[in-house]
Amino acid sequence: SGWDRRSPLIDPFCGAGTIAIEAAHIAMGLPNSERSFSFTSWPCFEPGTWSSVNAEVAKRVDAALQLRRGGVIPHISASDTSDRAIAAARDNAARAGVAEMIHFHRAPARALVARSSKSFSSSSTGQVISNPPWGRRTRRVDGLGALYSTFGRACAAHL
Repeated sequence: SGWDRRSPLIDPFCGAGTIAIEAAHIAMGLPNSERSFSFTSWPCFEPGTWSSVNAEVAKRVDAALQLRRGGVIPHISASDTSDRAIAAARDNAARAGVAEMIHFHRAPARALVARSSKSFSSSSTGQVISNPPWGRRTRRVDGLGALYSTFGRACAAHL
């Protein structure tokens, strides 16, 4: 997306929170540390090399924690119209260790964009990054044109 890791980021259709959580990890310079990798069972796998990589990640984690303590964190907002989605997104962010970095809101996309535009300064444009609903996800296609149109007008008016 070209996001610079410092400017505000808005995900107005957050669902389970994946984009906002990944943005928080990216802002802190962290990989997804809870992952396991199948290559560790390959015959050519070198545990010593992997240990040095993990040591470097640990340094980045320490640096990221210092950034977090120092308040050098971008504004990341995420919303959805579903209470269930917001609850899941908050839980997922807590498990990922970034819950305090993301402002979750239950709101229609047009309302979050308007509210989040207050976080944008004249020197910072920010980005709207999302995976908007589509027919299968919403179980209906007939209202998507209006949703996209309303959302586009809200972005144009507030960003």
